Amino acid sequence: MDKKLLRYAKRQAAINCRTNLDYLERWQRAVQRERPETKKAIREVFEGVRTVLKREKSPPPVDPKDGWSPWSAKDFMQAFELETGDYHQGYEGEWFAESHLKPVGKGFSLNNITYSIGGEASCAKQLKLKLNVNAPDSDDEARALFSQAALYLLLKASQSEPTKRIERKIEALEDFEFASGPHTISLKKDDWSHGTRPEYDLVFKVEMTS
Repeated sequence: MDKKLLRYAKRQAAINCRTNLDYLERWQRAVQRERPETKKAIREVFEGVRTVLKREKSPPPVDPKDGWSPWSAKDFMQAFELETGDYHQGYEGEWFAESHLKPVGKGFSLNNITYSIGGEASCAKQLKLKLNVNAPDSDDEARALFSQAALYLLLKASQSEPTKRIERKIEALEDFEFASGPHTISLKKDDWSHGTRPEYDLVFKVEMTS
C-alpha cells in the first residue's frame, strides 16, 4: 500500500472505528487479508466489517438441514471453557472461529484441547474438537475430558442423545465415521510424530453430510 493510500486508510479508520477497538481489530485483519489497492477497495473493506457486525447483532435463521448458526455454535463449548473468537473470513475464503488451547494436566509439556467451527458467512457446516497429546505418558486426564467434551458437543449439535453405538465409540476413543441424519460424525487418531515419539492427535468432527 503506497503512502497516500495508507494515510487515507488511517483517516478512514479514525472516522469509522473511532474508539471501537473491536471494529478496528477486525478492520485491520480484513485489510491484511484483502490487501486493498484503491480508495474504493478500502471503503469496501469497512463496509464488509459493518455487514458482519450487523449480522452478528441480528443473526439470520439457519435451517438445521443446512447447518448451524455460527453465533450459536461458537458458544457450544463454553461449559468446557472453550470460548472461541469472532466468526470471520480467513485467507482462503473460508469462515471460521476457533478457541484458545485449553491445557490439561500439569507439567512442562501439556496436552491441550481446542474447539473450532467452520463454514459459510451465515452458516456453520463443521464443528471440530481436537486433542493434542504432547505428553502421552500422562494422557489419561486429557483423554477422559476429550471424551466428555465430544459427547457434549454431539448433544449440542444434534439436540438429541447419541446412539449407544456412537456413545461407546466416543467413550473408547476409537476411530469411526458414521452418517446420522444430516450429519457425518467422525473420530480419528493421527500419529503425527511418525513413530519418532509417541505424540498424537485425536480429532472429533460433526459436519453436514452435504
